[in-house]
Amino acid sequence: MPELAEEDSKLRFFLRYGKKGLRRTMRNISFLLILVFLLCSLSSCAPTYPEERVIEALKKICREEYNIDNIEIRIHGDTIGVYIPLQKLFSTDFEAILASGKVSNLESLLQFSPEALDKVEDVLFSTSRVVLSSDKPFKFYVLKACDTELTGLTLILVGYIQDIKRVRFWDISREEYRKRVFHDLAINYPVLWQRPVEELFSSMSRHDDTKQILDKYFVKDSNFVSITPFFYSQFLESAFKGRETYKFQDLRSIRTPEDEIYVYAKILDEFEPNSAHGDYSFMIPSGTVLEYIFIIAKDGATYKIKRVIPFQYLAEDGTVKRVEFPEEKKLYEGINVWKSEFDMDEVMLEDFVARQAARRAQGALNVDGRILTTFEQGQLDCIYDNGNFTFVLGLMLKRPVSLTPELMRKDEDVVYFLDKVFRETVVCLRGYREVPWNHIAIQRFGEPAPDFILDKDSLDLYRQREIDIEELLARAKSPESAQSQVTSPQSQAANTQSQAVST
Repeated sequence: MPELAEEDSKLRFFLRYGKKGLRRTMRNISFLLILVFLLCSLSSCAPTYPEERVIEALKKICREEYNIDNIEIRIHGDTIGVYIPLQKLFSTDFEAILASGKVSNLESLLQFSPEALDKVEDVLFSTSRVVLSSDKPFKFYVLKACDTELTGLTLILVGYIQDIKRVRFWDISREEYRKRVFHDLAINYPVLWQRPVEELFSSMSRHDDTKQILDKYFVKDSNFVSITPFFYSQFLESAFKGRETYKFQDLRSIRTPEDEIYVYAKILDEFEPNSAHGDYSFMIPSGTVLEYIFIIAKDGATYKIKRVIPFQYLAEDGTVKRVEFPEEKKLYEGINVWKSEFDMDEVMLEDFVARQAARRAQGALNVDGRILTTFEQGQLDCIYDNGNFTFVLGLMLKRPVSLTPELMRKDEDVVYFLDKVFRETVVCLRGYREVPWNHIAIQRFGEPAPDFILDKDSLDLYRQREIDIEELLARAKSPESAQSQVTSPQSQAANTQSQAVST
């Protein structure tokens, strides 16, 4: 998730405490997932949904059986992603909390709206039906349910299809499956940035009062002429139109290095002339596709429009032509990589396992009383690269001591912390034997290289409790000494194959 701006501290507050409540909610959702996929598997025989019909079929099921017609679906490689925009994801009155800045009960901060949760369940059920009955071998599903009305807070679920099959055949327990579903809560900033643009055109299609539109969607003391003459001309013509609709063909946004927010909008303008002005000659004919960049600014607790840059202009002959931007502006360049409301990439198994290992370890740390009382900060991240895992530790003891590699091996509080991390990690990694790896590297946050490395054989002995955490750390090697002894997973596979051939 991108770094959050200082002005969004209240949303950061919801993320911090909302994620605590999310763990409890995820127990219910994870149980639902197990039940859903078990039920679906009972009726899954021959493939029902060919790959080319997966998106169409899923939308049809959601629309006809659950009256959900606004989902977006994307397929990237072996990953299927589903996006559910919801007016209200949570039953919590966030607007009142944002206004007061006070929360009476942190534990109950994050409460899902029953109606929203029903929709999430229905879409999960529908997705399972299609995925498990398709001839395309999907590996992952990603579901994002976003509160588009106020906060932009988004529930994210990522699951590995093979885990679904394993719990179905009791190869893993329900509790283990619950841990394997990656879940997160994030802020969908494009939703917040793009909202004033979407609502502006909705208001224009209703022919709302000019002053009302200016006050609601534009920064203080704005006027259409100073914002952009071309856009003002388009707005003035609304008085001569009857029914009018604006269809967004593309909507993307980005925060610039100068901390400005740009929103790109590509819009199809369709209308019927007002019966009283049937002979009016419109500057912008119905069916014209218009493109704009809106520069957005923070105005109190909301985002408003500061300036509008059109991609068209009115030529002397009365026709609308495209602007040729100066080379130094390059406004159009790179728009395809700006963020949309629903962005997703193909999930790779190695990265999924690394994120899951970090999340599972972090979850164990967050409920451990000793760690909570001895550490000011106890956070970690996990990265998979070139066949190995690296844990990046952000540790700060409440005692006035500096964290050093030597302290990490001998201080009893740090050793206890690492024991908790590795106990959860070795179980997680063993559950995904299809991911090749040789060692786990330990690196302090902010350091350029790992402090020490733990090899796979020692970690396996530790998992089997043949050695304890002290012995495991005593076997740790420096990155330099480990490098000369470690063979890459690819080389190991090549050597194994070579030996088999020779035999």
